[in-house]
Amino acid sequence: MENKKGLLIITTISMLILLTVAILFPRKPAEAENIQYINAMEKISDTQLGKLSPTAQVDMSVFLDTAIPYLTFEHGEDASKVALKHGYVKSIGKEVLRRNDALDILFKITGVKLPKNADLLDIAKRLEIITDKDKSLHENNKLSASEACYLIVNTKKAWHNTLESDTSKKDIDVLNFYFTASDFIFSEDGRILWYNDEGGALNALNTQDGSFSVITKPEDPELETYPEGNNTKIVNIYDNNGVLRAVQVEEYLKPGYIVDKYILYRANENDEFKKIVEFDLSTNKRYEIIGFSEDNTKLFVKTNFYDNYITIYEIDPGSESRQVVYKNRNADIVDSVIAHSIGFVSTDIFHPVTKKLLSTIYIDDKPRLVTLDDEFEKIMANVREDFDTNTFPVTVSFDLNYMVLMHRDHRDLGTYYLYNTKTRSSKVLASPQIDAESLGITLPISFKASDGETIYGYLTLPKGKKPDNLPLMVNVHSGPSSRFGWTPSVETILASDAGYAVLSVNSRISTGYGNEYIDFAVKDLLLPQKDIREAVDWAIETGIADSKNISIMGHSYGGFSALYQAGVYPSMYKSVIAMMGVWDWTDLGNELAEEEELPVWYKRFAPVPESELATVLSPSTYVDRIKMPIFIVYSGKDEVVYPSQNIRAILELSANGNTPESLYLTEEGHFPENISSRKMIISHLSEFLNKNIN
Repeated sequence: MENKKGLLIITTISMLILLTVAILFPRKPAEAENIQYINAMEKISDTQLGKLSPTAQVDMSVFLDTAIPYLTFEHGEDASKVALKHGYVKSIGKEVLRRNDALDILFKITGVKLPKNADLLDIAKRLEIITDKDKSLHENNKLSASEACYLIVNTKKAWHNTLESDTSKKDIDVLNFYFTASDFIFSEDGRILWYNDEGGALNALNTQDGSFSVITKPEDPELETYPEGNNTKIVNIYDNNGVLRAVQVEEYLKPGYIVDKYILYRANENDEFKKIVEFDLSTNKRYEIIGFSEDNTKLFVKTNFYDNYITIYEIDPGSESRQVVYKNRNADIVDSVIAHSIGFVSTDIFHPVTKKLLSTIYIDDKPRLVTLDDEFEKIMANVREDFDTNTFPVTVSFDLNYMVLMHRDHRDLGTYYLYNTKTRSSKVLASPQIDAESLGITLPISFKASDGETIYGYLTLPKGKKPDNLPLMVNVHSGPSSRFGWTPSVETILASDAGYAVLSVNSRISTGYGNEYIDFAVKDLLLPQKDIREAVDWAIETGIADSKNISIMGHSYGGFSALYQAGVYPSMYKSVIAMMGVWDWTDLGNELAEEEELPVWYKRFAPVPESELATVLSPSTYVDRIKMPIFIVYSGKDEVVYPSQNIRAILELSANGNTPESLYLTEEGHFPENISSRKMIISHLSEFLNKNIN
């Protein structure tokens, strides 16, 4: 027999749960008839928790398997793994769950700030998760299945109500959101800290009383440098005595055309340099020297040469023997490539005297600090208590009595503090000139692609909105093997401020998820585009996105992706923003190579010119299908995606009846740096976003 539209099909057990909830927790007639509430209970009825007998007791694992996918958007990962990763629980046992255990987890998932020794029942009542009539939940008793379901559903309702009621905001000037700090340098006695403030002025701060001093920063010592040719890029690497011991060399045929990369090393300053590392430019293998052992005989190295994930090793360059210093089984250690992608200025802390590695950072969906020294862990435990887990060390004084901290999360790009490790007092040194509370929240997301692999990313919600049927802006990163981080980009903030939910997709070409994650895409260059499309489908299926109001934007590889998606799926996207994006892969490859052979690294991420794949991947192939509003930004001195690419896009789109809006930055390169150029980009983006959202 066919089901009538809207008919609720509920199993016998699920109906028992609904009836039990209704008996134990009577509601007003109007509320009992609330279709949304019934639908919510029906969704839970299909889970392991929902299939239990209403009076059955519940353990942690069963509770998490329902709460995590229902309350988060991390649908592509095991629920227990998500809970452990974020610290919602410390361990997962088989003990029966009590009310406070459940409330503590639910509050952490939904971002409820809990003061020390908080009365969880009082908070639950204030949020209307538990009412005065819910007598069985007024004591910290063992939970039944029906009670657990009730708490989960009401928590989501309370969370959404909180999001919708949080509408107060100030005007956002994203130009001032990004503050990139200079080096922070302590004097040897720890009494002075030199640093540049938001305006760029050099300050000398007295660490003891917070006053500013006139003591000038000592001149940097003159160090030996390796000769740099016209077509080489050199990174000089010094040991603990300031002796040049290693050199990373990149050789170019011309800008954007790297032909070789290697590392030279010498045992002492009188020896000749010898090549110890040769990079295979056809792979994603990375090798980064971050320091020397105390006796200067061994190297501290971050590399993925020997493992799927970037790991820290102590390596003897003579014997090539290595020892693991720190490895995470499920995530990359943050190297300079990842740090640049997520906006970190410092990731590793060495003791200024002993040169011992004190801490490092790995990244899954958020940066995570790892301490490698017991005494330093005691200091950082205090930091976590005084601030939170999103506070990271930037530098330390010689005696470890002072340190510079950076707080960074989804609303704060980086507020810097001077922290006294003895008194646990702090002073703000510099911060983004923007009201963090005026920004929407950003949440990690994951989902299963059609081939069963997990895809990652972030969802940024507009302020005052719950994740329900929102205009959606899909955001694609540059690189192509860059990535998005938890802290949103300028473009994300602009789109969110205009009213879009922003889905920032880390498709299978993104760094930070291990070699295999990138290699999937290297073997199939269409795969990242499939991931992007399936991310949109996921956002629609979960109810986040309004399927009739979806747009897409990106820079560089992201700009290409935005144009490609618009051409291949023209009915999906309402508007497009493409900044420095590729229009035709054959033209780009030919202009890069000229009469030479294409670089090896280029073939990893781009199709060979004149090939069938180049035609399939080029947005120019679909020019007659791209009819939605488009905004194109391009630069006159771009040596990565030549301006000819975007000039051709504008001409061909116009010839097909869709003249795009455009912004031409005559003196800029691939990444505009001039303040006036950034102001123009922001102004044009804001106007385009606000004009096309409705």
